[in-house]
Amino acid sequence: MLQTLSTLRKTTLVAVLFVALLIVTALAAGVRLGPSVALAAEPDAETTYRCTPAHVAAFTNGIHVKCTAAAPGGIWYFAYPTRDTANASRFLSLLTSAVVAGKQLDITYDPANTSGVSFGCLASDCRTIVGVLLLP
Repeated sequence: MLQTLSTLRKTTLVAVLFVALLIVTALAAGVRLGPSVALAAEPDAETTYRCTPAHVAAFTNGIHVKCTAAAPGGIWYFAYPTRDTANASRFLSLLTSAVVAGKQLDITYDPANTSGVSFGCLASDCRTIVGVLLLP
């Protein structure tokens, strides 16, 4: 019985040491991979523009707001497709509230994204809305 207990302790010790070795190896590999992954990540291209809305419009394919002054790059319009009805409705509510209340908006967008041409947003002066904040 004493020998069986001793063998069991040795087997348990070997198993614990093996698991500890696996954990240390995994942590070491994670430390090496962590910085590489972080360095390879794309920078966040989104930016925010403070817009005083001149007008808001709704069309069958999209909604938009025109600002009283252009964002960098000559961007006057910010738009969103109506095919995503839930978000289009949310954005339209905020945009309209800003016009009615005379408030400003912080509009988040990607200056490099010109995919809005699919719903009437010209690549030369319009960008797709990513987010809207109605300012107090």
